[in-house]
Amino acid sequence: MILDSQRSRILVTDSAHSQLLVYSLDSGALLNSIPTGPTPQGIGLTPDGSKLVLLTAGDYKVSVLDAGTYSLLQQITSPSSGRNFFTTGPIGPPVMVATMAGNKAYVATQAGYLQGPAAAYSYSMLYDFDLTANTLSSDPINATNYGGGEPFYIVSSLDGSAALIGGEIANTVGGALIPSDTDLATFTDLAVAPDAQSLANNGVLLDSSNHWQNSLTADLQIQGGTALGEDFLYGAQFNGSGSLFYRSTASHIRIYDVKHGNLLRTLEVPGGLIGSNGTETTSPTRLLAVSPADQKIIAATSNGVSIFSFASDPLSISEANNLSGQLTLLGSGFTSATSITVDTLAASANFVSPTQLNVTLPALASGPHSVTATNPNGDTYTLTLAFSTP
Repeated sequence: MILDSQRSRILVTDSAHSQLLVYSLDSGALLNSIPTGPTPQGIGLTPDGSKLVLLTAGDYKVSVLDAGTYSLLQQITSPSSGRNFFTTGPIGPPVMVATMAGNKAYVATQAGYLQGPAAAYSYSMLYDFDLTANTLSSDPINATNYGGGEPFYIVSSLDGSAALIGGEIANTVGGALIPSDTDLATFTDLAVAPDAQSLANNGVLLDSSNHWQNSLTADLQIQGGTALGEDFLYGAQFNGSGSLFYRSTASHIRIYDVKHGNLLRTLEVPGGLIGSNGTETTSPTRLLAVSPADQKIIAATSNGVSIFSFASDPLSISEANNLSGQLTLLGSGFTSATSITVDTLAASANFVSPTQLNVTLPALASGPHSVTATNPNGDTYTLTLAFSTP
C-alpha cells in the first residue's frame, strides 16, 4: 500500500484477486480496480509521480504504469534462475521495489522454499531497474555476502535521493553503499524520511550518513515477571517532515518523536491490522501510509483499508534552518497560535502549515541555540542545539 499525494489516492495491491485497488484519500471510497498479473506485490511511484512500478510475483513481471490512468507503458520479466553469491539456481519472484531519482529503481526478489520444502530453494536477488532502457541488471551487492539466502529489504525516500538496502544507504542505483555504524543483526523493517535526512532500521533511528541518532522507547509487556518487547509488523513510516515515526503492531499504531525517540501517541485499531513481520519466507507488505499534511494515517486492517484522521498531530520539531535571521522550522502539530522561544527569548512565528513555521529571530549571541514550541493546549516541545549563529 502506498499513498499518491498528487492525486489524493491510496493504492493497494490485492494479491488474492490479482488487482490494483484505488481509493480516495478524501472519502475512503473505492475509485477503481485495475486487473494485474497474478499475485501483485510491491508498488512504487517514481519521485515525480508520473509512473507506477508494479511487481507481480505470479508471472515474474516488472511493469511500469502511467500513474494517472494506470495504462501499461512497459514491462520486463525478472529472471527465475541465475547466479548469485552462493550458487546457480532458482531465483524468487520480484516482491519489493524502491523507486529512485534518474528514472531508476531497485527491485528485490523473494527467498525461500516457494514451492514447498521438497522443492529447490529460491534465492533472493537485487536488481537495478532502468526505466528508460527497460532493463534489469544484477546489482553489485549480489557479489557480496549480503545476497542469496535471505531477502533484501529495500525502501526509498519520497524524493528518490536515498534508499535503504538491508541496512545500508544507497544514493544512486548501483552505486557504493554507506554501511551503518550500528551492529544490527536484522534488516526487516526499514523506513526513510521523505527528504532522506532520517532513516530507521528496526526501531533504531539513523541520520543521513547512517550514524546512530537514537533508539525508540520500548512499550514493554510484563508476563510472569518478564518484560517482553512488542512484535512490530513490517511497514514503518515517517511523516512528511521527518519529525514523527509510525510503527504498527497487530492491534495498535504507535507514533514516536524522531529526535528523542519518545512514544507520543498510541492508536488502537479496531479489528487489528493485517500483514507480516517480514520473516524470510514472507513477502513483506507495507501496512501504513501517512498523509504528510492532512493528519491522516491509512492502514490495512481486518476491516479493509481504514483511514484515521486527527485534529492535529503531536507537536514536534525535526529541523531548524537559519538563513540570515529567518528560521524555518519543520515538524508537526503547528498551529497559527503556536508560540516560539529561542533559548529564553520570544520570537515572532508565521504559520505556513501544520508542518512548517517561519520564525523571525531576535538578536542572538553567536553559538548554538535551542528552540521551544508551545501550543495553546499546553503541549510543548524543545529541540536543543537546534541551530547556530555566527
